This record gives sequence, C-alpha cells and structure tokens, in this order.
Amino acid sequence: MTSALPRPFIPITQLLTAVMQIAAEHHRAGRHTAAKTMYREVLALDPRHADALFLLGVLERQAGQLEEAQRHLSEATRWAANRAPMEAELRMIEQLLGRRDRKPAHSWRAAGLYQTDCSALATTARA
Repeated sequence: MTSALPRPFIPITQLLTAVMQIAAEHHRAGRHTAAKTMYREVLALDPRHADALFLLGVLERQAGQLEEAQRHLSEATRWAANRAPMEAELRMIEQLLGRRDRKPAHSWRAAGLYQTDCSALATTARA
C-alpha cells in the first residue's frame, strides 16, 4: 500500500498575492490580455479584491473601455475607500466620461488622502 503525499496547503491570500504580482508584471510589460485574465481570476476568487479591481480598471481605461473602468474603480474604492490613487483614477474616468456630479468630493477626498498617505510615509521613513 502506497501512501499518498499530502498536497501542500497554500493560503488563499498567498495565492492571490502571487497571482497579482505576476499580473502586474504582465501589465507593466504591455501583455494586457494576460494581465486582464489574471486580474479576473483573482476577482473570481475574491470579488472584493480592491487591488485587482483597481488595476483592471486602469487597464480598461488604457484600452479606452471607460464605462467598464469606472465600474471597476467605483467598486475598488468601495472596498478600499482610503486609497488615494483609486480615487484619483476614478475622478479622471468620470471627467473623461463627462460626469462632473461627483468631481468635487472625489477631488478633495483624493487630495486629502494623498496628503495623509505621504505624511505617513514620511514619518515612517524618518523612524
């Protein structure tokens, strides 16, 4: 009787992190189809993954798919509302779409969050 070796257990967070790293490499290298596929695979496992939603939205904006980009970026800010780059990207998409109804809130919110993020980084760097 042969004993089967146990399968290694990989926590889902580690798996998603690894997939996101590879997807981001594809994105930076201009392999957008591969990146988009991987971002969608992450979202199939975790529909609230803010970074996957954000980067998929960025990729869609780069491809001129503004409605899809806005949808994904809105969802990303919903799950990670303190993320200034997401807010700024969403504001830009809304301006490109000619939607100015939420511009001031996003504009000031993103600017304030960016300032807070920079202050936190500067404090950490000095420590």
